[in-house]
Amino acid sequence: MLQLNLAANSLIQTDTQLACFGEKGTINIATSVLEKETIECLKDHFQSIGKEYINIAPLLIVPEPSNLREKSDGEEIQTFLDTMQAQFDVRSVVYISFGTFFWPEITSVSAVIEEFLEEQMPFLLAHPVAELPEELAGQISRSGIAKEVTWAPQQQVLAHSATGWFVTHGGWNSMQEAFRYRVPLIHWPIAAEQPLNAALLSLKFNAVFEVRRGERGTKKPYRCGDGPSPAFTDHSLRKELRALLQSLKGDEARRVRGNFEIIADRLASVWEDGGEAQKAFEGFLNRHFT
Repeated sequence: MLQLNLAANSLIQTDTQLACFGEKGTINIATSVLEKETIECLKDHFQSIGKEYINIAPLLIVPEPSNLREKSDGEEIQTFLDTMQAQFDVRSVVYISFGTFFWPEITSVSAVIEEFLEEQMPFLLAHPVAELPEELAGQISRSGIAKEVTWAPQQQVLAHSATGWFVTHGGWNSMQEAFRYRVPLIHWPIAAEQPLNAALLSLKFNAVFEVRRGERGTKKPYRCGDGPSPAFTDHSLRKELRALLQSLKGDEARRVRGNFEIIADRLASVWEDGGEAQKAFEGFLNRHFT
C-alpha cells in the first residue's frame, strides 16, 4: 500500500504484509477482479474514518517483449523453447522459477525434476538463488527435454508460445506477469502472501493448480478437504506431482486454463478507458495534482 501524504508515513511490518498508513488515505495495489468483497470493505472503512482509499492494479510496466536472443543466455533459451515447440507443440513447456528470494528444499526440487523427466514433460528451470547438485544438473542436461539456467528473462519466456504452465511461489509480481501473458500458474507457496494467493485462485476461481508441499503448507489448520491429508515427505510430494502431471493432460487442465484466461482478460481491461484502475488513478491525479 502507498500512502497519499508521504510526510505522514507510518509503516507496520508483520511476517506476511507491509501496511502503510497516510494522513489523507491509502493507495492499495489490489483489484476487485480478484478481491471485490475485500476492497468494498476497505473503501467503507476508510470512508468511515474520513480518509481516501484507492485501489489500482495490476501494476506492470510491460514493453513489447524483445527477442530472447538479445538477452544473456537468451540464444540458448530461445533455441530450447523453439525446439520443444517443434517437438511437443505449443504450450508444452513448463517454466519453473521461484524468483530471487524463495526456494524449496533441494530434495523437493529433485523430486519435481525427476517426476517431470519420468513423465517426459519438457521444462525450463531458472534458479538464481540456488545451486543444483552436479548429478541433478547432469540429469537435466542429458534429458534432451529440459534446460536449467541461473537466470531467465521471465517476461520473454512467458511470452513465448511454447510456454504452457508456470511453476511459481505465487508472489504478486510473478502473478501479474503470468496474467499479462496468459500462462496459467502451478502455485507452490512458500511464505508471505503466497499461500493466500494460492488459496484465492484455486478455491474461489479454480484458475490455478497448487502444490501444498511448501513451508507454509505444514502449518495448521490444514486445508485438505478436497484431497488427501498432507504427509510432508518427499514421497508424498512425488505422489502429488504424479497426480498433477496427469491433470495437466486432461479436462481439468482445460478448465483451469479457461478460468485463468477469463481473469487475465478482466485484468487487462482495468487500465482501458473507463476501466477500474484507469478511473481510480485518473481521479487521484485530478484531485491531488491539478
